[in-house]
Amino acid sequence: MKLHNSTNYPDYFLRRMVSWCCKEIGLPVRHIREAKFRKGGPCHSRGTSASGRAWLRRFVVTHGYADGDDLEKLVMNDLVRTTAHELVHVFLFRERSNTRRSGNGGGSERETNVYMRRVYSAFEIKRDELLAAWNQPPKQRPATPKPTVQEKRAKAVSEALARWQRKLKLAQTKVKQYRSKARYYEKALAAKGK
Repeated sequence: MKLHNSTNYPDYFLRRMVSWCCKEIGLPVRHIREAKFRKGGPCHSRGTSASGRAWLRRFVVTHGYADGDDLEKLVMNDLVRTTAHELVHVFLFRERSNTRRSGNGGGSERETNVYMRRVYSAFEIKRDELLAAWNQPPKQRPATPKPTVQEKRAKAVSEALARWQRKLKLAQTKVKQYRSKARYYEKALAAKGK
């Protein structure tokens, strides 16, 4: 999944949240080609702090920001809800649900909200556990030193030398065998010539 992120949340957090939502919905994560999380305006205690849009294999979530712990919790709730909502639209596009009046697929808002509430209820049950897991930074892989150009070339030369030495050894063995046979035939022909 290609992720475009201009929010304050780290990429690994958003990837894990999207992956968890997809699993809850029953949508394979590999089906999502692109996800955009954009920064919106300030969040107020009323209304929602996030909005979104979904297409066949991609979605966009515009997310507000907040000051204060209570508002931050509200913003996180809206982020999960909106992400789940848009992923349900993607899921219904995939399932070819034509419950919209326009017939374009993606499911009606009523049908989408039913799925979204199930996902959000599962999030509320495991909220602290999930947020801790999503916020865990990924383990840093030890950096493997890259060989220099000279080291690469030296390795290629040593492999080529070993290969040609094997061929030389085989050629020397063949030369010995055919010299031996040539001597035999020389003697045999010399004996017949007498």
